[in-house]
Amino acid sequence: MRMVPEKNTLDTWALLLSAWRYSFRSRLFWLWGGVAASAPLIQNFWLDQKQLVSAEDLFSYLSTFGYKENILFFLFLFILITFSLLGKSNLTSLIHEQEKKDRAIDKVPSRTLSPLLLLWRGFKVECVAFIFFLFLLIILGTPAFLASSYNPQSASLLLVLGSITFFCVAFIFFFVKEFAFFYSVLSPLSLRQCFENGSRLFYRFPWQSASLGITTLLLIILFTFATNLVMLGITVLLNSIGFSQISLPVILLTSFLLLTWTSIFLRALWTLFFLEIARPKNPETTKEELPIPTEGASEFPAA
Repeated sequence: MRMVPEKNTLDTWALLLSAWRYSFRSRLFWLWGGVAASAPLIQNFWLDQKQLVSAEDLFSYLSTFGYKENILFFLFLFILITFSLLGKSNLTSLIHEQEKKDRAIDKVPSRTLSPLLLLWRGFKVECVAFIFFLFLLIILGTPAFLASSYNPQSASLLLVLGSITFFCVAFIFFFVKEFAFFYSVLSPLSLRQCFENGSRLFYRFPWQSASLGITTLLLIILFTFATNLVMLGITVLLNSIGFSQISLPVILLTSFLLLTWTSIFLRALWTLFFLEIARPKNPETTKEELPIPTEGASEFPAA
């Protein structure tokens, strides 16, 4: 069964332009984009208020509290992650539905799930990814940990090799996880089928995926730099006209709007990329390869 079309090129500029247009399409996009952006905004604001700029600072801060306070902290962190995932999964579904309307794809019934069900399907993928990275860290870190006690000279070499291996595996698994997330949210496939199709999709389009990943990283760096310039300009302007007392709420509101737009833009970019490579090239001529459209079906064939 052919899972994805054979396509060797991808117009990145067209994807960027489409994502730009989608970021201003619907108020619902901004609603769920705001939900996704609120979690990192709250997290960054809390870290700035506590002046925690590194992982070492965070661990030192947590060590001053008892286990109950630490449990509450990680519970709060879990809630933030869940809230962000709620916005991410629902925003992905909305962009997919809008894209189908734009392309007049009406032969496959719409698969509109409740926000909590979309959250659950995305949450399962993220849990698998978390467990995978946890075991990967344990497997790669154990030799260096043991060597530090019995053969300290080789511990640094094992640590370097383990770090390189972890980076390479994590780089590949990031794309597999993202594709599995799209399959889970946008199709009725099982969790195992989502990861199987995600790995095959990356295997077919490794260079296109890596290119988009690097482009996304550069966009995030550019956005962070531009946001810091805007925040600095707002602070200087308000201080110069004597409104320094309202600088914090103005900065928070501006940061929230910018983060919301960025969440919509990047989610649209990756969703459109996934739809471009995962959807069969010509559904009109590949009916034998696709499941019969029924209630809850999608245009993505199972592995």
